[in-house]
Amino acid sequence: MAADKKVVEELLHKNASLAELDLKGADLSSLDFHKANLEGVVLANADLVKADLSDANLRGADLSGARLEGANLLRASLSGARLWFADLSFCNLSEADLTNADLHDCKLGGARVWRTKLARSRFLSRKNFSLKKGILRKERIDERSSRAAEDGYRALKNHFLLHGKYDDASWASYREKVMEMRQLLEKRSPALIPSFFMNVLCGYGEVPHRVVIVAAGLIFLFAELFAKLHTVIDSTSKAAITSFSDCLYFSVVTFTTLGYGDILPAPFPLARLLAGCEAFLGIFTMGLFVFTLGRRYSAR
Repeated sequence: MAADKKVVEELLHKNASLAELDLKGADLSSLDFHKANLEGVVLANADLVKADLSDANLRGADLSGARLEGANLLRASLSGARLWFADLSFCNLSEADLTNADLHDCKLGGARVWRTKLARSRFLSRKNFSLKKGILRKERIDERSSRAAEDGYRALKNHFLLHGKYDDASWASYREKVMEMRQLLEKRSPALIPSFFMNVLCGYGEVPHRVVIVAAGLIFLFAELFAKLHTVIDSTSKAAITSFSDCLYFSVVTFTTLGYGDILPAPFPLARLLAGCEAFLGIFTMGLFVFTLGRRYSAR
């Protein structure tokens, strides 16, 4: 029997079975399916945008290509459901059961995944959470509540680690820490300061290229200081060096603690203080880079 939106609505009010209806491609947007039994029902390509499916039984249902943007799936059971190419963007999956669900190319960007059961769900990856913002494409879950988002990213991180998807786990771990930082900001906690700097320096150990950018910035900054303040001299003639290229060379040598000796800090406190600070920052930054690189690309 072909589906009609009014017929479906009447059957829902009567708590009648929908098993005999042909719901493929049906327009079911905004309907109230609260606690409805849709186990094994074929809803392929159906329009369920903003539908209320809270506490609904969708075990084993075929939702391939279905549109569920903004749908409420609070505590819904999607165990074993097929969600190939389904669009669940910005839907509420809080406490939903996705155990054994097939999520091949399923869109979950902006979805709320607080306490969502992800055990043995298949084909779940970072790409499922892709969202296009202008010309940029980012992967995000619903981050309106930083506490709920932190819990969601932690669950995703653990799921990815369990399945050996270390690159995806790194993404989830980084976003988890960002949500933690937002909570510190809301509380005006002093712990926000080290958290902020760890984010800037290395993305909480998940973004190695940030360390490289910071290192390059420090090298150029100190080179500029050496040149402007006349704090380096030629080791042979003892003449002050103001050439930026020479100061850049000295900055690199100092930052990496090579110390060739052809150019030296001038014999006064400020020059020695600057050189000492750069050497310390160089050791710290290189150690941080090794740590971040190892954490980012090794099996955890």
